Amino acid sequence: MKEKISIFTLFIFCHLFYSQNTILWKITYPENDKTSYLVGTFHQYGESFVKKYPKIEEYLSKSDAAFFENLTIDTLATNKIINSRKTDNSITKYFTKSQIEKLENYTNKSGLNLYKLTPIELLFKLQQKYTRIICTTVEKNEKNGHFDGFLIKLSDKHNVRKIGFETLEKQLELLNKQYEYFTWKNQRKNILHYFENINSSKPNKNDKENLCGFAEIYKNFDLDYQFDKSSTLKILVTERNTNWINEVIPQLKQKNVFIAVGYMHLMYKDGLINQLRKNGFIVEPEKMN
Repeated sequence: MKEKISIFTLFIFCHLFYSQNTILWKITYPENDKTSYLVGTFHQYGESFVKKYPKIEEYLSKSDAAFFENLTIDTLATNKIINSRKTDNSITKYFTKSQIEKLENYTNKSGLNLYKLTPIELLFKLQQKYTRIICTTVEKNEKNGHFDGFLIKLSDKHNVRKIGFETLEKQLELLNKQYEYFTWKNQRKNILHYFENINSSKPNKNDKENLCGFAEIYKNFDLDYQFDKSSTLKILVTERNTNWINEVIPQLKQKNVFIAVGYMHLMYKDGLINQLRKNGFIVEPEKMN
């Protein structure tokens, strides 16, 4: 069975049986005196959200090293990678001339060439902006509108060594590999839905992916970690988790470590929490206040 249309769909489930009411987890190991922390981030929340919970910065500042998905939270760097590709005009077969003009104008303002984006990249960027603007996860004039990016800046502030699990190039490669069956034809309606709502004076917050619904659930820490289920995103979640856990375990046995990755990587049987526990670590929910 193919995955749901949106990465965010992973988060939306009706019954929160395993709700832990936290995004912050304490990690200890019986054979040493080190204490580490793991935070599941929601990338589209920014600085103002993080500052509501001082424990996050406190634990980060006391760490010997901090791990992040990647260290380059930089739109210009992402644009440079995408814009270096060959031009592909296949999108013009599935959108009207007027729609193409509007999409082209939109991506140009972001510094991107529409004809060098893949369907999942355009959809994902639209969903990110929809979440920030329509679901209001980022406040107006907020300086740091990316959860992980702000934590990286805090690492610099406290002189904590930063380590990135992946490069931007690798992340784009994995995203496209996971959603290689996405085409301009089968994603046309989704792309237009988010594009039209981003630019609407009366946007619809009840999109079928329920992005705003999950943003609210996350904000309230009413989260379901589903430790008894397996992730359906084998490339973006399962394989990456395995790679990351192999890299971070030796560090956890020697140092006080802070790990900040997207919330979905803490979920499921193959999530970081369960994998750490299987490797002898004690992982306990930490109160946010």
